[in-house]
Amino acid sequence: MVRFFIDGREADMDLSEPVSVSLSEEWLTRLDEGGREGFRQRVKAPATRRNREIVGDAEEIAGGVFFNQQVHEARIEEDGCRLVEGALRLCGVERGPGGVWYRFEIVGPGKRWAVQAAERMLRELGIGFREVLGGETIAASWTWGQPVRFLPVQRRESMTENPEGSLVEPVRMLTVEDYHPFLHVRSLLERMMAEAGYRIVSDFFGSPLFDSLYLSGNYIVHDVGLLRGRMDFLAGRFRDAEAETDRFGYVYAGQAASAYSLGALVETADPQEESEGATVDGVFDTGGCFSCEGGTALFRPPQEAVLGFEYRLRYTTDTWIASREELAGIDRVKLPGEEFRRFRIANRNADRREEYAAGFGYLLVVFGYAEGQRFRLTHDVGDPEAGTLRREVAAEFAARSCAVGTYTDERLSNPVLWVEEEGAFVPYGGDWALYDGHVAERGRTEIELTVCSGPERLLPSQPKYFDRIVFAGPEPGMKMTLSRHTRLRPRFTAHPGEGSTVTFDIVAEHRVRQIRVIEAVQHLFNLRFYTDNRTRTVYIEPGRDFYRKDVVVDWSGKVDRGRGVEIAEMGEERHRVTTYCYQEGDGAVAQWNTEHGEVLGSWSAEIRNRFALRGEGIERNPMATASVVADGVYAEAPGAGILQTGDRAARKAEGSVNFPAKFVCYLGMRELPQGQLWGWPGQGRGYPEVAFHRTAEEGREAVSLLFEDRDGAEGLHRFYDFDFRRCDRGRRVTVWLRLEPQDVEALLVPDRLMRDFRALFRLGIGGESGLFRLESVDGYVPGGGPTRCVFVREV
Repeated sequence: MVRFFIDGREADMDLSEPVSVSLSEEWLTRLDEGGREGFRQRVKAPATRRNREIVGDAEEIAGGVFFNQQVHEARIEEDGCRLVEGALRLCGVERGPGGVWYRFEIVGPGKRWAVQAAERMLRELGIGFREVLGGETIAASWTWGQPVRFLPVQRRESMTENPEGSLVEPVRMLTVEDYHPFLHVRSLLERMMAEAGYRIVSDFFGSPLFDSLYLSGNYIVHDVGLLRGRMDFLAGRFRDAEAETDRFGYVYAGQAASAYSLGALVETADPQEESEGATVDGVFDTGGCFSCEGGTALFRPPQEAVLGFEYRLRYTTDTWIASREELAGIDRVKLPGEEFRRFRIANRNADRREEYAAGFGYLLVVFGYAEGQRFRLTHDVGDPEAGTLRREVAAEFAARSCAVGTYTDERLSNPVLWVEEEGAFVPYGGDWALYDGHVAERGRTEIELTVCSGPERLLPSQPKYFDRIVFAGPEPGMKMTLSRHTRLRPRFTAHPGEGSTVTFDIVAEHRVRQIRVIEAVQHLFNLRFYTDNRTRTVYIEPGRDFYRKDVVVDWSGKVDRGRGVEIAEMGEERHRVTTYCYQEGDGAVAQWNTEHGEVLGSWSAEIRNRFALRGEGIERNPMATASVVADGVYAEAPGAGILQTGDRAARKAEGSVNFPAKFVCYLGMRELPQGQLWGWPGQGRGYPEVAFHRTAEEGREAVSLLFEDRDGAEGLHRFYDFDFRRCDRGRRVTVWLRLEPQDVEALLVPDRLMRDFRALFRLGIGGESGLFRLESVDGYVPGGGPTRCVFVREV
């Protein structure tokens, strides 16, 4: 029995115009505009007394009731099963010889979460993130539970060359701009659903791969062109300057030169100015705001301005080997009005104990040496396989370091350090190292350091003086040479810098709707979204897992034997070749593509049907580019993989540090190889590991966001293989079934029983029983005859 309800009250309907219900797996799971909207079902109802009580005097021209200005819900049931339900719209009222009739339309709810996501911007998500950008926040983000992390990147547009005459790359300290915000994708999607009143049910969302997925953030950018045009400058030095640390370990800059002072940090912003025949290339002063008065540099803005300053410091410092990971030297700097900042100097010298051999000279360094200690170094001499192995003393010494020579023709191995205790030598329990013989315990190291001061309010009457800059080392008498390549310039805050307060809307300014992010994630994993509006639940799984093999619905007895069966091959609706790929990449990806002669992150599949659509179908990610994560780019930690971003060309005119959207996997903290040290702000062996494509290692699975297989790691095409296998090996079968209302209702309302489009269906056709996937139900009429249904044979 078919029944019609308006706002929970039963109403009369014209059964001579039957209701027809059509469903398809493709329509129920797609996210484009057509898939987001609900169905529309026309209903004709007589203006009976019962219906007038619900509708009112809508048929009267001068009536006072406007039906569509109120919210109304309707549903159509058959034998208690809800087949059609949604918002009710009155399309019109017909008055004629046959009476008065209401023309209604029931508008299905569709995917309300997707409709809302298509209306709202990503930055509008209500994620309560608010932090002050700085070293403490960056380091904490690597392990906290918030959906934003600040992860290391190498901005190719900021890469610098070695100064003239430098054969060794300077030690470069990491800064705030070496980190970029990344957004936890699972948290984003869950929040989108929650704000629309839905919840997600998904096994895939709980997988390590998906839970590690992050989308690069995008800083909000302000137009600073006007300020830059009026008061930008770049100041430099005429020549190197040298000083040594005082009894407190300090060297000063910004004051008159002396034994402990370097003089002005920078001296000119005029490329024409000369000092003893020297000029400074590349400097400029657009508004005449920079000057050097009485040996002190200062900046006087022509108007009130809020800005910080970028100090690009290059200097050489005396150093000595403090540990296997670190050198001691002038490694602290204090800007005017701020506290000291410490940057560790990595020890790049390799410990050779594992490679100890005859014919070499070594420097032995004992860490934790105490005055008066006496040491002995022994090694094994001879061939253990020939039974000639013996232990000999290589050196005895009573100092922190000692030169060791192994000039012999015999085989040497297993160096062991002993310390004298109570007249006997025992194995030394502290740390020590053997370096190449040319390494000196004390030396000089070149430093490249970029430090940014926080924004401050400046006035023409209150200029900024660069006169209280302090460098600090661990002991008095350490020499420091400030390079003529040192530079100073203002930082117009086009994007947040150190000391700025950042919130989610500031780091998620991608200028895209939320649905674009959902579609980009869907593209990676071939996701299916199946929505139950009654329980406000969205079931999400990759296509290959969306279809269940453990749920079988037996419809064998429903086949109408009096109707024919149509069997067709598949694939004609698709292109002969389909390519899955990312958006065009930035500089690092372009360079990789050129060097390898192929497109990174691209995979193509061919359909065997000769009548498939001609040409190539391109399925490009709607948002993200491919990524290159390279090791060896950070000299102090060459074992760390760092995401490459941007181009070698100059940064955009507005000074933005943003780059095209990228997906990466964050794999947590990883320990660097022995002897390597991560820099600011972690200052230790652990570093935050990011991967786009990583091969399998001992105890670590491969990770790849490439669509193609590469280096033994399976690509994302594995989520699409099922679709192409079905095109090549499956057949589309059309049959007529005698469906019950509960069969159709189960397809409309998915639940954990999965007796819907996710299930396998058993059919008996031509005397044979087989398993099929349901594609569509075309025109089910309540109380009517058989319904046309389309299946695909399971492969």
